[in-house]
Amino acid sequence: MIKKGKYKTIVMLGTSPEAHGGIATVVGNYEDCGVLKKWKVKYVVMTHVQGSRFAKAYAAGVAMLQLLYMLVTGQIGLLHVHMSSTVQISLIFLSRSAENVEKS
Repeated sequence: MIKKGKYKTIVMLGTSPEAHGGIATVVGNYEDCGVLKKWKVKYVVMTHVQGSRFAKAYAAGVAMLQLLYMLVTGQIGLLHVHMSSTVQISLIFLSRSAENVEKS
């Protein structure tokens, strides 16, 4: 468990800053202007890296293990996830479907 007085970590999940695209640009800007360092944000590359399918699967697997470890050990104070609108719509649909099941 977390010792008293120890701060939990802000964790941000997203695409590699070296990848191409809008989120990569945003994350790169956060790094360049010092936001991630100032707020001690742990950035976990989970959603996209440049490279082969194996490289992408490996990066996602490592990120999932990191995230799972941080969750189990109680290190995460805030989790911020960058994802595509397709994934967001799917999560909203699943969330609403679960609410309907609970009401039945």
